[in-house]
Amino acid sequence: MAKSLDDRISAAMGADARIATVADLIEEVGTVITQTEAEHGRLDALSKSATAAEAEADEAADCAAKLARKIIRLNAKRDQLTARHEELVDSERQKRLRAEYDQAKARRDELAAEITEVWPQLTGEIVALLRKLQASDRECAAVNRYRVGDRLISAEAVARECPPTFSSALGPMLRFYSIRIPTLRGKGLEQMAWPVDDPMRVIAVPIP
Repeated sequence: MAKSLDDRISAAMGADARIATVADLIEEVGTVITQTEAEHGRLDALSKSATAAEAEADEAADCAAKLARKIIRLNAKRDQLTARHEELVDSERQKRLRAEYDQAKARRDELAAEITEVWPQLTGEIVALLRKLQASDRECAAVNRYRVGDRLISAEAVARECPPTFSSALGPMLRFYSIRIPTLRGKGLEQMAWPVDDPMRVIAVPIP
């Protein structure tokens, strides 16, 4: 047997209530209120009708009074259902936000573990490459003084396919030397993986 409206309202106030069910109940109660208000208006008019018999008018007045109390209760129930709906929506939102938080934290922790694992290796490879570039630039600068062949430009300029002056119409280009790489557990400038000689300043090796 189908449950009565009051039984379903009571269930909607319980812990197992669903948002959609409560929303449907709010709409249903609103419909009942509209219908009850229409019937109350009819009976109230009948109770005041000059053509109605006294007994009929009295009965209509009694029924109208009962309906007036019913309307008050129905409006109170709708208000409580609305509050319950908002509570459920807020609870669902909190669950979703918590799930998003937990997922973001898990991804963050996974990335932190990855950084911890690969950062020392990556920085070591980059620093080694920069040291090789410094040595190459010094070597090119030295042999260029002998003028025995075409002037050798920096390996960086060759790799980047840019002018040997590292400048363009838009202005000077940043050299690889200018990067700053912190160590994984370093504190302060003295803990830089690059530059290694003077943390405050990096001077590129000029190639004449």
